[in-house]
This record gives sequence, C-alpha cells and structure tokens, in this order.
Amino acid sequence: MLITLGLILLILIMVVGGDRGVVSLIALCGNLLILSLAIWLMASGVPVLLVTVCVGVVISCITLFYQNGSNRKTWSAFLATMITMLLLRSGVCGGFVILSTALTAVRIASESI
Repeated sequence: MLITLGLILLILIMVVGGDRGVVSLIALCGNLLILSLAIWLMASGVPVLLVTVCVGVVISCITLFYQNGSNRKTWSAFLATMITMLLLRSGVCGGFVILSTALTAVRIASESI
C-alpha cells in the first residue's frame, strides 16, 4: 500500500511539476545519498564538524545549482548560505570555548575549597 502511494506521488509530481518536478526529485535523491554518506562517515569516526560543513556545502550546491542553474541570483543565494554556515560554526565553536572556560573555572574553584 505504501509503495503504491509513493508511486502515485512520484507520477503526480512528474505530471504536475513537469521538468522542474523531475529535476526536484533527482536533487532530492542526490541529497538523500549525500546525507546517507554523511551518517556513514560520522559513524566511522570522521570528525562531525568537518562532515557537517562539507555536506552542507555539497547539499547547497546540489539544491541551488542543479535546480536553478548558474546565474547571479543562485550565486548570491549560495554565498549567503556559506556566510550563514560560517557564522553558525563560529557561534557554536565560540559557545564551546565559553562553556569549557566556565567549567574549568568552576573546577578550579571547587578544588581550592
């Protein structure tokens, strides 16, 4: 039953969406493959932050450039995505530094008592 509903959905996306619908399905399959690879890499012991950043760049490329082509608006969207990822990464790393500093201060204070 679930396979039948999935096939009906795929056919409707192709009929209603036309070429753009097919391109969206192909991009979705590519993104799922990349996500599966990322999970496998993380389970294999590759640093999570490195995998996350690389996969974010690749998924952004697939989603933006494959579906929209290479034009000025697509490059602007890609650049904005990369800047956002950089800012979020900086915030996460900065948060870890602040947290570890605070925990070290608490540990030192508790040892001196």
